[in-house]
Amino acid sequence: ACRCASPACLARALASKKASSLFRPPHFWLGGCQKCGTTSMYGLLSRHPQILAPEPKEPGYFALPAAARAVRARWYVRSVLRLPELCERGLARRATFDGTAYYLQWGTPVAAALRAAAPWAKLVVVFREPVARAMSWLQHGRPNGHLLPCWRCYALQEDDARGPTLKK
Repeated sequence: ACRCASPACLARALASKKASSLFRPPHFWLGGCQKCGTTSMYGLLSRHPQILAPEPKEPGYFALPAAARAVRARWYVRSVLRLPELCERGLARRATFDGTAYYLQWGTPVAAALRAAAPWAKLVVVFREPVARAMSWLQHGRPNGHLLPCWRCYALQEDDARGPTLKK
């Protein structure tokens, strides 16, 4: 497994009964909607001494067309899953994952690719209360990071040199 340069090679190498006692990378997929807390979860997981967090957090590898995945396979296994480090530190002692939250939005083709690449991997999904998530998403999209508090009946009023202000 430590010599693999593609997810397919890794799946074949780790499918044997001999490999079943090892942590098998990727160990899990981290998913969720935008603004649900996947970045916070990634940060917490990256601090765990038995986890090697992927770099970047959201590689998006399995959302790519098959031809693009073939070209980037070595990068995914070596840099994202960090296979050389896992092998150096011992496959039985470390875990790694793919933190591409938006895989959940791609449906059956991506689910099938994930299953083929690592049938042993678990799926960790982060949920958030829908209204709070929507408000966070709206705030995230604002250039200055603040929502206009229209739900409190404020009126927008032009102020001389300072620009728009809120007046109750």
